[in-house]
Amino acid sequence: MSALGDPTRMSIVEGVLGQEAIGQEVACWELDETLDLAKSTISYHTKILQAAGLIQTRREGKFYYYRPTAALKKIMLTLETIIDTTSPDSEVTKSHMAQRR
Repeated sequence: MSALGDPTRMSIVEGVLGQEAIGQEVACWELDETLDLAKSTISYHTKILQAAGLIQTRREGKFYYYRPTAALKKIMLTLETIIDTTSPDSEVTKSHMAQRR
């Protein structure tokens, strides 16, 4: 999980998941343009995400393409569930608070 603790890596994850949602990989140049970071910085952070098993990398010619792994999708779904169920507006939270009164 420490791989997700960096804001730059979270931005990369958001980009990768966003493209995956429409059935596409994200290309290295798209991350360069979107994040406005040096190629070396993006390369450094994508290597950490790949080593953590959160993204897969495919090379085609001189370009790299990234997509999320099943592990990343599961982590993000779990986090969304936690946020949804602990939100002050969630039915689970409202029910729990009503029982405490």
